[in-house]
Amino acid sequence: MWCDSGVDLAVVGALNGELERFVGEVFVPGQPVAGAERRADMCVHHLRGSLLTDVKRKTATGMGRVLGVSAQSLNHLVTDSPWRWEPVQNRIAARAQRLLRPAVWAIDDTTFLKDGHDSVGVARQHSGRVGGQANCQAAVSVTACGRTGVVPLAWRLFMPESWNPELSGERRGPARVPDDVRHRPKWQLALDALDELAEQKLTPPPVVADEDYGRAGEFRDGLAGRGLGFVVQVNHDISLLPWRREPDTAWAREGKHLPATGIAAGATKTPVSWHTDDGERVAHFSLLRVREAGRPVRQRASAAKTCLPDRWLLIQWDTKKPDEPAHVWLAHLPGVARPTITRLVRLAKARWAIETSYRELKNTLGIDHFEGRTWPGWHRHVTLVTAALLFLTEYRARTLKNAAPA
Repeated sequence: MWCDSGVDLAVVGALNGELERFVGEVFVPGQPVAGAERRADMCVHHLRGSLLTDVKRKTATGMGRVLGVSAQSLNHLVTDSPWRWEPVQNRIAARAQRLLRPAVWAIDDTTFLKDGHDSVGVARQHSGRVGGQANCQAAVSVTACGRTGVVPLAWRLFMPESWNPELSGERRGPARVPDDVRHRPKWQLALDALDELAEQKLTPPPVVADEDYGRAGEFRDGLAGRGLGFVVQVNHDISLLPWRREPDTAWAREGKHLPATGIAAGATKTPVSWHTDDGERVAHFSLLRVREAGRPVRQRASAAKTCLPDRWLLIQWDTKKPDEPAHVWLAHLPGVARPTITRLVRLAKARWAIETSYRELKNTLGIDHFEGRTWPGWHRHVTLVTAALLFLTEYRARTLKNAAPA
């Protein structure tokens, strides 16, 4: 039966035919012909192992022992097999987009704790999982969040500066890091992933992100420049100007900017509800039209010879201290003259669905159980595990549809 930690052996055995069809559609097209049949079989075994409750550690050894399959062959599929992960990830993204019809694409990152220092991209860096600094890998994802599930559409492995060639040449070779891969900020990795999805002609819903991304003005500019709508969390003290009908040039009203909390003081507060896994929540929010006005924003506008960005400021007020903001977002929805406060709140809160995806990928499917020493191995592994999540999501959607009353 299905449970929070996966599937039992009897159920996954009954799904072998569906797994084989899934692998044939998602993994086989465009791959090397030599060894294709054997490689497809191992992909089926890997997905079976990821889904099983009977495997506590979803490593090649753990899955091989339960499935009665060679651990060496499972490991080879990830580390040394010649299949390309990029077209597989593209097909996963297309299928997930069709299935979920997501309300938002959520940008976020997650970490994979490590003991050693040789796994590709590993460094001592912040991990939300431990609430501080830890030895770990970090990865950025763009995740489709819909009513019937949450599935990552794209992954980017974050490479700390310590992995740049001039600082870590001796590690890059064994880790098989491509020559052109260097440190890039996480917000830039997110934009890169969005560009790749755009090349697939996927139609994006609004993009949502937490403060780690939203506070980067270049990230907000990048989203707007790509014609994407967004609702992103920002610092409480972000510099803004009260909106006026006449566009503000880069240095207009210089010195008259205010922090978000100052602009929102005395604003109308509206109760708005939204849905969570724990039921309906309600809080008071304010919505104001503003222009971004911090010095970096002005400098970018001046260099580009554009006016200051026109945005919507959404503030959630603290339930215990009604005059203090709990969260602050900036929003931009192209083609929408005036978004409703209810819509913006529900878009902003939809970001939390990504935690469901990360939890299932880690607790159920074992995305962080693989050592991940090499660049190709890490990417093949996350592709296989994401495919397992998509298969699980498709199965649940069919089951729910079949169980629905006529």
